[in-house]
Amino acid sequence: MNKMRITIYGSNFGEYQTDDGKSGIFANVHTLTDYISDGNKCGCSLGKTAVDTANAFAVSKQIQMELEAKKAPVDFIATFGLGVSQGKTTMLIKSVEIPK
Repeated sequence: MNKMRITIYGSNFGEYQTDDGKSGIFANVHTLTDYISDGNKCGCSLGKTAVDTANAFAVSKQIQMELEAKKAPVDFIATFGLGVSQGKTTMLIKSVEIPK
């Protein structure tokens, strides 16, 4: 598993149900990408990263607690691993810690 420092701006998790009756659970966070300048485009964009849903959304609840306490974006050291999202193997956040 790889660790990386990230700033999380928002968190979203819970259950969903589609119009055709399919249901499931989801968890993700919103981050800001690094500044890029490439030809006719430049700037930062919002990114979405999947979060592990194990243990009743434990990682998402930890992220939410930190965001609520600070009422602003929070820097984390995130541990990334592989998981399955919508039937596909994907990289997701497995755990977070506050940098010291």
